[in-house]
Amino acid sequence: MVMLPGQVLAAPTSFPHVIGNALLCLDQVDSTYFKKYLTDNFQTPYKIEGGAYWFKIDSFLYGGKITEIFINTESSEYVFLGAVMEGPQDSLKIKIEELTGIKFFQDQNIETLRSPPGSFLIPYGSGKSKIFCVKRRIYGMSTNNKMRIT
Repeated sequence: MVMLPGQVLAAPTSFPHVIGNALLCLDQVDSTYFKKYLTDNFQTPYKIEGGAYWFKIDSFLYGGKITEIFINTESSEYVFLGAVMEGPQDSLKIKIEELTGIKFFQDQNIETLRSPPGSFLIPYGSGKSKIFCVKRRIYGMSTNNKMRIT
């Protein structure tokens, strides 16, 4: 498949289950698996920035539009999977709770919301939010250690 510059591919039918569960920390975050999944379905990352591979996509999840997905690089201290979604944090929080029953609560940082399973929801630029699951990498493996966002 040849992808034109700026072209965004639609997500596969497995996307809501595979990506959705991982973003909410309901499933294992395996960066090797997710990099292959994203590359197979969305081509190569359009950028590598902030210790992450970034993929442009055009899909909906939890009632919000996802425009980008990011996964940690191999050299990152953390294992993470995240998405940039259109819509303010409060709106996405309500939609996720209605659709999944998972609630987000204010973390120590006033702008950061965290769910009991460990996912984060933060404001990102104007009218967008980031949702992500992050775990500290220990000896090449991930664990459920908490990471404070500052």
